[in-house]
Amino acid sequence: MAQSQIDASIIKLKCGLFPDTKIFVSLFKDVSINPYQVNKTLSSVPTNENYDHYAILNANRITSVEHVAVAVNSSLMRFSAFSKDSDIQQSNFRGRALDSVVCCAGTTHTGSAMKDYALSDETSDNTGVYDIILIGIDVTLEQFTNTLSSVDGFNSCLDTLVPRSDVADILGRERSAEEVTKIIKLYKTTKEEVAMQGLAKAVINRVSSKYYV
Repeated sequence: MAQSQIDASIIKLKCGLFPDTKIFVSLFKDVSINPYQVNKTLSSVPTNENYDHYAILNANRITSVEHVAVAVNSSLMRFSAFSKDSDIQQSNFRGRALDSVVCCAGTTHTGSAMKDYALSDETSDNTGVYDIILIGIDVTLEQFTNTLSSVDGFNSCLDTLVPRSDVADILGRERSAEEVTKIIKLYKTTKEEVAMQGLAKAVINRVSSKYYV
């Protein structure tokens, strides 16, 4: 894949409260990978031992790019607050990228979020077909590009990268009634709220408030 095609897949997110923090995401569609092995490889990327800069996200339950942006902003707020607490500073708090994945989830149960959204189930070591978002936080564009093109599991599947112009349509696609019902349950929203605002906005409302209400 030409470098220009890789570049065309990268979306730069903005978080209003953290304008100096660079955030990038790319979507792989129907990529055949072993998530457990990819997570292990990402953990070996320099300075990413606790997934502070890079993490993968199961995109099947993500309804918009804004969904990810709100979750990242929530994680950065949490990290900023936690970093001022000396007791938490000494703990093994998960990194910002991985915490953003947890913030994307509909649940506050960390174990479920890690398994279903971060695909970090260590008991499963199987290759499957996934829609995957790679999140990069507080990295340069060059570093994010290098990670995309060099990490084992991604570097052989670059042809499944989605152009950023198509990402919104894929994440915001019309879903079956069964899918909508499942997402309503996952994010603890209601049919009425979805009917009034649409699925994506209803999900964002829950994601943005789940740690603050």
